[in-house]
Amino acid sequence: MKLELIPVAGNLKRIREIWESLEAGSNISYFLSWGWIENWMASLPDHAKPELAVFLEGNDPRLAFFIGKLTLTLEHGDFHGQRHLFKSRGWFLNATGIPAFDRVCPEYNGFLCKPHESFKLTDILNGLPDSWDEFYLPGLDMRSFPGTKALDDLSPYKTIIKDDTIVLSPFVDLDKVRARDGDYLSLLSANTRSQINRSYRLCEKTAPVQLEIARDTRSAMDIYHELVSLHENIWTNRSQGGAFCSDYLFHFHKQLIQGRFKYNEIQLLRIKCGDDTMGCLYNFVYKNNVYFYQSGMNFNLDKRLKPGLIAHVEAIRHNTGAGHKIYDFLGGGSRYKMSLATDHSRMIWIRLQKPLLKFKIENNLKMFKHRLIGLHKILKKEPR
Repeated sequence: MKLELIPVAGNLKRIREIWESLEAGSNISYFLSWGWIENWMASLPDHAKPELAVFLEGNDPRLAFFIGKLTLTLEHGDFHGQRHLFKSRGWFLNATGIPAFDRVCPEYNGFLCKPHESFKLTDILNGLPDSWDEFYLPGLDMRSFPGTKALDDLSPYKTIIKDDTIVLSPFVDLDKVRARDGDYLSLLSANTRSQINRSYRLCEKTAPVQLEIARDTRSAMDIYHELVSLHENIWTNRSQGGAFCSDYLFHFHKQLIQGRFKYNEIQLLRIKCGDDTMGCLYNFVYKNNVYFYQSGMNFNLDKRLKPGLIAHVEAIRHNTGAGHKIYDFLGGGSRYKMSLATDHSRMIWIRLQKPLLKFKIENNLKMFKHRLIGLHKILKKEPR
């Protein structure tokens, strides 16, 4: 097979043809769908746009993925939070490497290939040009790489995996809910059921819980604006920026909703108790799977209410009735996600390094620094 690198500028029509030809029939997440990818391409400034890498057999595309390129230095930390002593040519799988743009946080990442085809990662790496030092693979779907052993045996490349970069991704198997005649709560622990039922009873003292579903782009944007307001209020109170805190992030999702709602890929829900909004949910729908992306909850109501629990219960019941297969909470083993889930998968963030002298020197210096810090701590504890 031959490799071709295709710049995005001026080649969007061809890139779309290649991507959609591989996407058809494939088992990928929404974050690798053309709907997401096209919006991502359109949102990025020219200097941040990646290239499409496509492996061809003749003129037939067999494997494709995007490569972002960034020179990493002491000023540019990687997704592990580490900084380099020496310049490193970083390549990024379906990402830019620039935190301001990668905060859209795509998950279930991977390589796009035809159904029932698979490729060894070493063969892909060996087929790339020699103009990279490190290759970052963020948010890999572990179902495509079963077990970390498949990622460890990548000689001569060094595989760097840290404990905090292996992330649980809880989900609800909606077939299990239907098998219980829609009684989702019966799949949960007694404690979680008790909290949910108590919250419903408290709400219903005012009015029954209502689920409002966006039916057109206009109502979707109305819910989106309220969700962003609720979401950012929470994160501002924590003195942190939320998922929509920059103009880039806000407009990325505004553009995605406006462009893809008509394709039934966007689900925006508002959950109310009487006249009060309890919360809003922003989900993606693709290949019969529902991906919970973000929420905005109203914590100014009765403190005993659990708006997040009620919102997700309403969404799960709705999507069960709609015939979808999975309600996916995406990455992060938060307590509420685990308590509401029936199953979980895993994602992993890894970094591959070539066996270069500068990395050996850098790693040895870092080890020496850690030993000095450890020795200093021991000496501080010893009695004088």
